[in-house]
Amino acid sequence: MAADEVLMQNTLATGTATLRFYQWSQATLSLGYFQALQDRKSHPTSLPCPVVRRATGGGAILHHHELTYCLTMAVTDRVSRQLTELYEVVHQSLIRVLRQWNLRAELAGKSENLAQPPPFLCFQRRSPQDVLLDGEKILGSAQKRHRGAILQHGSLLVGSSPFTPEIPGLQEISSESIATEELLSPWKQEILACLSPTATSQPLSADEIGHINAAANEKFANLDWTARR
Repeated sequence: MAADEVLMQNTLATGTATLRFYQWSQATLSLGYFQALQDRKSHPTSLPCPVVRRATGGGAILHHHELTYCLTMAVTDRVSRQLTELYEVVHQSLIRVLRQWNLRAELAGKSENLAQPPPFLCFQRRSPQDVLLDGEKILGSAQKRHRGAILQHGSLLVGSSPFTPEIPGLQEISSESIATEELLSPWKQEILACLSPTATSQPLSADEIGHINAAANEKFANLDWTARR
């Protein structure tokens, strides 16, 4: 979470866009920015997992057998279609990749869960740009906009987790044993083909790592931040 935020700040300072994929070292629950920490008590099976608060909104995500992506870009107009179209670029790219396995995923096309309060878990909510496979959500994303930059990150649910047994992943829905590594490379190439065909691969700099460690310690690993709502 700290790395995502630092990359957005770097985009704000330099205009450089960044695409990053990552997985979590242990099963972790990330709360949406506006969710209350005590709300996690409504989901007992995920209570053994550590918890962190995201900088973006939406429902809680159990990061276990999944792939998280982060995309940061400079924007000139905070209310332009560029911001909503960014969801579609990333999500449609995954839909094209899944066709390699003859899987016909689609955008949800409409919102559901209009009753209040909404479900605690992100993958039990539906937004128009979510990616569905056989009616089940497998990819959702959220954004944080800050001045002239945007952070968009999201989660692709590859497999079900024992901490969220009620939610099937791509493997369970499709009955295909698709490994995360098989999805990563073609998905990355599809996104870059749309946004930046000449992009280069670069490691985080020592300066960026220093800022990430500071943000992690001061904010995302801070209990006051996690419990602020």
